[in-house]
Amino acid sequence: MQLSMFEEDRAVVRYAILISPPAAVKKAVAGFKQQLHEAVGLDDMNLKSLAHISLCRVNAADDDAFVITTATRAVANMCCFDIEINGADSFTHGKTGTLYLRIERPEPVQILFVLLNRVFRASRNANITPHLTIARALPAGKFRQIDPAAFAYRYAFVCDRITILKWAGERYNLIHEVPLQNRPPA
Repeated sequence: MQLSMFEEDRAVVRYAILISPPAAVKKAVAGFKQQLHEAVGLDDMNLKSLAHISLCRVNAADDDAFVITTATRAVANMCCFDIEINGADSFTHGKTGTLYLRIERPEPVQILFVLLNRVFRASRNANITPHLTIARALPAGKFRQIDPAAFAYRYAFVCDRITILKWAGERYNLIHEVPLQNRPPA
């Protein structure tokens, strides 16, 4: 919520709210990044970024408690849900492209996106394609050499929390994980 952004006594910092997948997915994505690096070359940003599903980016006063409380309230009624990764796909953005892992039945991720971006007033775009990025902003020449089919991958996991990170100048640091509610009995 950009509300506290204008307090003069606090610096403005960047927070990222995301879904952090299990270690097996992080390892697979790291392997895909290495495969891409060997094929077309990747920059450090792409090589070093950890696998995640982005939900919200917030520029706000340096107030961890505020961000944690606001995010926790926003998702208070959200239950755990399944995420199924099924294959790779790509986006193009003019002269660059992004290779990503596709999420089947993305509706619960889209709901989290809307809830968080509404309370933080961070994005007006409700039409997102939830995904797990392998590499982004690849120049067109490199991007045309990539066949998403070569990055076929399937994995399912339960999303039972969201993760809040804070930019620390060189990297993001974990500041909190917000648990989602248990699923109601079937």
